[in-house]
Amino acid sequence: MALKGVTVNGTDHHFDYAYLENKPFKKGTIRIIAGSWSGSDPYVNSVSVSGLTANSKVDIQPDADVLTRLMADGVKAMWAENEGGTRVTLKALGAKPTQDIEIQYVITEL
Repeated sequence: MALKGVTVNGTDHHFDYAYLENKPFKKGTIRIIAGSWSGSDPYVNSVSVSGLTANSKVDIQPDADVLTRLMADGVKAMWAENEGGTRVTLKALGAKPTQDIEIQYVITEL
């Protein structure tokens, strides 16, 4: 199935394949220490990631083992937010992870 554009308020916005194909990306692994989570639902954990800029979009990609451990801890969702190109803040919804984990990430420059 091909990606299609969307219509918003009567205006068609087409998907730009060339824009996406030319975006540079970087991959790596984030090590998250269980005792570093703070706050309340959603819990937060801030980590340094090399190669991050203010225009970076950060996607985390936990493998099956990490997903199994997160679900066992009661974590319902986890996502990453770029904090102005200086750090990545991971957020966990539902519960704090109780074990150290390593999660692959992909940075795409927007």
